[in-house]
Amino acid sequence: MDGTRPIHDGLSPEQIKAASVPEAVTIYQDTIDAIKKHFWVGNWDALVSCIAVPNRISALDTARVFETHEEWLNVTRAARTCFADQGVTEYHRICSGAFFMDATKQEITGFHETYILRGSALAAPRFKGYMRLVLRDGRWQSQGLHTEQRDSVFPTIYADRLVAAKDQRITP
Repeated sequence: MDGTRPIHDGLSPEQIKAASVPEAVTIYQDTIDAIKKHFWVGNWDALVSCIAVPNRISALDTARVFETHEEWLNVTRAARTCFADQGVTEYHRICSGAFFMDATKQEITGFHETYILRGSALAAPRFKGYMRLVLRDGRWQSQGLHTEQRDSVFPTIYADRLVAAKDQRITP
């Protein structure tokens, strides 16, 4: 995996929408729903089964490639802690377009709108996310995510460093 290239190959939402096919949209939405559900309740084993490695996550201000599930999961657990620390009560991702990248239907690129909530109010302005899915061993997995949100607003990509730093301040 090329850690410097955006997972959506620089495609715009309009280009993705124009190429969208219902089957890919359904698979994409089902996959992001499963990821959200497992992330939110902390079902880490089920969540890891939805993730391909290597895995690239990027935002407007940073990017990171995870070579192992363990590395990815450490960051994801820390991100969940950061969400809780900021009073986030739920989040939703709604697919706005997705298409198959190849004739064999083994890869999907799509984009979605993300809504992060604190109670019934937005905790941050909604933003777009792009995801690449790959079919491995009969299961759709996320191979990468790019969000049009700054990681400094809702830390995810380097949340492990933030949570570790916070924990060190608390520990005598």
